Amino acid sequence: MSGACPSDGETTAVGRPSDAGTAAPCPGPGPDGFQFQVEELHCLLVRIVHEGREVARAQLHYHPPGALDVADLFVAPEYRGRGLARAVLSYCLRLAEDLGVGAVTAHTSPLNLPAYNLFRSMGFHTCQAEEHLERRVGRHHAHE
Repeated sequence: MSGACPSDGETTAVGRPSDAGTAAPCPGPGPDGFQFQVEELHCLLVRIVHEGREVARAQLHYHPPGALDVADLFVAPEYRGRGLARAVLSYCLRLAEDLGVGAVTAHTSPLNLPAYNLFRSMGFHTCQAEEHLERRVGRHHAHE
């Protein structure tokens, strides 16, 4: 891929997929005496760094048995159009193969044409339609 990555850039993978995380109880009881817990799960973070700055990234979240989900695919605005998203996604797919993963999923909207077209061009296909719901939080949005 010509010109995909800056010549002095580097691609690094940080972390390993893991079922284990660190759970911490939240202060106070949950409903009906249940206890809330917040768990930090591990994922793979793949990024391209140029001149000490992260310019592109994606996260791979492990979903047993044997699947990874690509999330947070991002390229800094001033680095877009150079093939960095494709480079990061290609690297993620190679990692998935190396880990023996059977499937890689991605969530994007057809309205996000750059991401949607990238995933489609790299062999991803629609496997189910999802509806995403949103709720704003905070005092100013309590009753919207």
